[in-house]
Amino acid sequence: MAAFPADDLESLKGHVRALRPVRRGDTFYRAGEAASRLLIVHAGSARISLSRQGGREMICDYYLPGDTLGLEALHTGTHTATCVALETTQVCELSRNSLMRLAGRHPDLRERICLQMNRALVRSQHHQLDIATKSSEQRLAGFLIDVSMRLGERGYSTHSYRLPLTRLEIANHLGMRTETLSRLLADFRRRGLITLAGREIDLLQREGLSRLAGD
Repeated sequence: MAAFPADDLESLKGHVRALRPVRRGDTFYRAGEAASRLLIVHAGSARISLSRQGGREMICDYYLPGDTLGLEALHTGTHTATCVALETTQVCELSRNSLMRLAGRHPDLRERICLQMNRALVRSQHHQLDIATKSSEQRLAGFLIDVSMRLGERGYSTHSYRLPLTRLEIANHLGMRTETLSRLLADFRRRGLITLAGREIDLLQREGLSRLAGD
């Protein structure tokens, strides 16, 4: 549970409940629904999205094992985005009321929650800035490095992994056309930056991708 390190887990014992796995495309919660719980990804992945005018969907972020779903609604009590499973995904459930009571009694836990909420806000702001100021090439390179870094924090390989999103979803998330994404992936392969088979990717020149992203 990335949002709750070992020092805080003792406080949460007895309050977290494992739920049955859900299938790809199943919805964890929708924008506008009351937020009665937090969900911690145990296995699998998920994404959150907003609906634009005309019903078009914008994918805002994705979640990996250890990430917590629903933190953005902790104080307001209402979800602002829709969260959907990207694959067969298992989560653990922690009721919002239980967490709020525990946070009131454990300052370290309260501080950790505030830190996670702040990180989520900063991450969202950086993504919006990237969409507005970076080229499609930079955004794609940055996305590949972002997935790599987040997997590395969880003890997984930083060079070889399965893309958490489909090409259509990646293009949506990065604010580009699917054709542009396919062209850039082909170009990255031609330049020896990556190899790609389906959604299985190897970052052959991770440092080169990082420089390309402008990081």
